Amino acid sequence: GGGGGGGGRRQDGGSRRSSGGRGRGRDAQHRVAHPAAAAAVHVARAGRAKVAPGPRRKWLCSELDQTIQDDDKFVLCSYNILSQQLLAASQYLYTARDPAALPWAVRGPRILDCLQRSTADIMMLQEVETDVFDSFFVPHLEAAGFTGTLEARKGKTDGCAVFWRKSRFDAEHVNRVDLSSDGPVLTWGNVGLVVVLREKAVTGRRVCVANTHLVFNEKRGEIKLAQAAILAHAVADAIAEVGGTTRTVPTVLGGDFNSTPQSKLIEFLLSGRLRFDGLDRRFISGQMEHGRTHASPSRGYILDHPFVPVAELPPRVGQAIHVMRAPSRGRAKGGESLEHHVAHPLRLRSPFDEHGVTSFQDKFAAVVDHIFYSDDQLTPIAIAELVGYRQLVRPMNSLYGITLVAVWVVCVCDSLTCVTPTNACIGRRRWHAIVT
Repeated sequence: GGGGGGGGRRQDGGSRRSSGGRGRGRDAQHRVAHPAAAAAVHVARAGRAKVAPGPRRKWLCSELDQTIQDDDKFVLCSYNILSQQLLAASQYLYTARDPAALPWAVRGPRILDCLQRSTADIMMLQEVETDVFDSFFVPHLEAAGFTGTLEARKGKTDGCAVFWRKSRFDAEHVNRVDLSSDGPVLTWGNVGLVVVLREKAVTGRRVCVANTHLVFNEKRGEIKLAQAAILAHAVADAIAEVGGTTRTVPTVLGGDFNSTPQSKLIEFLLSGRLRFDGLDRRFISGQMEHGRTHASPSRGYILDHPFVPVAELPPRVGQAIHVMRAPSRGRAKGGESLEHHVAHPLRLRSPFDEHGVTSFQDKFAAVVDHIFYSDDQLTPIAIAELVGYRQLVRPMNSLYGITLVAVWVVCVCDSLTCVTPTNACIGRRRWHAIVT
C-alpha cells in the first residue's frame, strides 16, 4: 500500500473515529500474552465460511519468556491491511494474484483471522478506511474485548487505527499528529496516531503507542525524514502531557514506514540522529535499491540545509535540525567543515532483522513495516518470524500476498520492576521457535 496525497495542516486533528464504549458482547477474558496461548479470541468467523490459513509463522521465544510473570507481558502487532480503494486504483501491482482473492469480503475475514492468531493486546493498523473502521473492525473487535480510535489522512478516506484490550488498558491521552503543513513541500496528508495507555492493574504502568504510515513516494526521502522527525517529537509531547518523560514511559513506534531496514530513514530512527547534507533523497528510504527503480546520482536530488523549509515544521522539530562542526579529521586543511544533522528525542531499537517480507507486490518484495521499542524500558521476549518470499509466492498463500504480513512482538513492561534489557535476550541464538 502507498501513502501520499492531500495537503495543508489540520488544526483539529481532522477526520477521526473512536469505537467508544458500547462493548458489543462480553469482554474476552485477558489471556496470557504468550504466542502459544491455546485460547485465542475468535474474531474472524463472523458467520462466514471457514477461513483458509495463511503462511505459518514461527514464534521465536527468548529464555526469559518462562521467567516473566504473565501480567508483565503484553502482545502487540502492526499490520497494513491495504485499503480496498487503493487496491482498486493500483491493481497493476497485483496482476500475479488470484482476482478472487482481492475483494474485501475475502480479505477482511482473513485479516481478522491473522489478528486473532496474533493474540495481540494492542493492534496498530494502517490504511483502514473510515467506513470499514465503523462497520467492520469496530463491531468485530469490540465483541472480542477491544476498543480503539482512527485518524484519517488529510483529504483521504483511510488512515491509522489503534485498538487496545479494554480489560487491560485505558487510554490516558490521544495525540492526533498531522504530518503535513500549509507550505508547498509537506503537503502529502500523512498522519500519525499516538495513544498513551495506562494499565488498569494496581501497577498503573503506562506505555506510549505510536502508529503511522509515511509517504510512499520512493523519490521523496526528505519528506519521509521530516515526517518521521515530526512523529518522534510528537511522541515525546504526548508523554509530557501525562507528566512523564521518554525515560519513564516506555514507547512503541510502529507502522508502515515505506523504508527498508538498512535505509538512512531507519538509521535515523534507531540512532536518534542523521547527517543529511550530501544525501540523495531518492535513496533515503531504500526502496529504489530493492529493484523497483534504478537511478544514478544526480545533483538535483542532493539534500542541503535545511532539507525541508523550517517554517513548515513544528518549532521543536525545526530546532532539531542544526549545524555541527565536523571532527577535526574531517575538516579541510586551513578551513572549517560543517555537518548538517536532524535529531529526535527517542531511544529506539528494533527486534527484527532484514530477512523476510512485509510488503509483497508483483515487482517488489521487502521489509518496509517496522516495530521499534524503548531499548531501556521494554524487552522483547518473543517475536513472530517474518514470512519469507518463497512462502508468499506459493499458490495456496496468494491470498495473503496482497496484504502486509502482521508483525507481532511480545514485550515485557520494564518501567517499574521487571528485568533489565540485555543483548542476550534479544540475540538470535537465545531464541527457540514455536510454530503457530
